[in-house]
Amino acid sequence: MARTLGNYFRWFCSKRRTALDCTKRELFEETGILAEDFIEIGFSVEDGTHAIFHSFLTTVSCAKDSVVLQKGETVNYKWISKNELIEFIKTDKMGHDQIMRYAAYVESLKKTA
Repeated sequence: MARTLGNYFRWFCSKRRTALDCTKRELFEETGILAEDFIEIGFSVEDGTHAIFHSFLTTVSCAKDSVVLQKGETVNYKWISKNELIEFIKTDKMGHDQIMRYAAYVESLKKTA
């Protein structure tokens, strides 16, 4: 299940599945991309709702036009480079909570940019 919150979504994972299992499933359902190797780049708990967030990174090798968006659920996607991510996080296209979750990872990218 996904809920719209500003410009991004939250997915809910059942207690019987791991965050990684849910991430793999959602990536495939929403884009048609199968990926196996993920690195957890962030973990946080939201104070107000006690929601738990896991942020994962994966590298895929597929044609850029092979993404198949899930009708009625996924409206767009964008491939971006490491440097573009560093700039993207500064825009209003990411929610504040999302920016906070990715801040440490983006800072680590700046050191290698």
